[in-house]
Amino acid sequence: MFEKVIIGKRTRESIKGNSPELSQIGLIAAGMTSAYSPYEIARDRFKCGHVIATVEGEGEFWHAGKWQKSGEGRVFLKPPHEGEAFRSIKGKVWSFCWLHTFPRFFDAFGKSEARLFDTDVTLFRHAVEGFLHSAFSVDYGRSAGPWADLMRFYAQRFIQATSLEPRLEKVWAAVAAEPARHWDVRELSRIAGMSREQLRVYARQETGRAPMQQVTHLRVQRAIEILQTCNYKQEVVAELVGYENAFVFSNAFLRATGKRPSSYRPKE
Repeated sequence: MFEKVIIGKRTRESIKGNSPELSQIGLIAAGMTSAYSPYEIARDRFKCGHVIATVEGEGEFWHAGKWQKSGEGRVFLKPPHEGEAFRSIKGKVWSFCWLHTFPRFFDAFGKSEARLFDTDVTLFRHAVEGFLHSAFSVDYGRSAGPWADLMRFYAQRFIQATSLEPRLEKVWAAVAAEPARHWDVRELSRIAGMSREQLRVYARQETGRAPMQQVTHLRVQRAIEILQTCNYKQEVVAELVGYENAFVFSNAFLRATGKRPSSYRPKE
């Protein structure tokens, strides 16, 4: 098997692997990289899956028979057992967050092909950064699990967006951007450009949930991010993710996760 790995003296990486919190959900390692020339990685066959999201600067991927540039908001998906090649561009910094996955991470989506596409990577970036921050803190055992779940969720959204119904990506991105908004099925259907019944069918196929159940799921995931990173009162968190008061929020959170919101706050 051919493999070329050039990191370079200026490139900086933060990586966490060999973690039960990762392996139990199909992930091998997570990382953030700030790459400078001559950074380059090429493999003719890589048994792991790869999810790479550019968050700043610009790099290049070998895709569809040519080198293609990847700027902010571009995602590269490489299914298991396929080749890959990517590199920095001379004179430019390239910052990206990434996951190495076990083959089973992609199994649920059937046969996949390598893809390079534009999308909103903000929440995926926050999840990776949160996990890495947790990994090197004294609170790792308590907080790593929720961050790992968020990484898995957003990475699988990338895969689902390309393997199932791409119109739903707009819907979930809109909800994730404004979780406090008063969402209903009519508005979700309008954004998707499909009937309510079509939305229900596709949402079930993609997420296993009804549309409004998926809205709740996204709100809860956003609430976990806030609880892990901000010292806001529960009333404020409730308002930020679309609940009328802390009591309603806490009960919805308990139904969704089996835990109260307070259990996701970092230890003092």
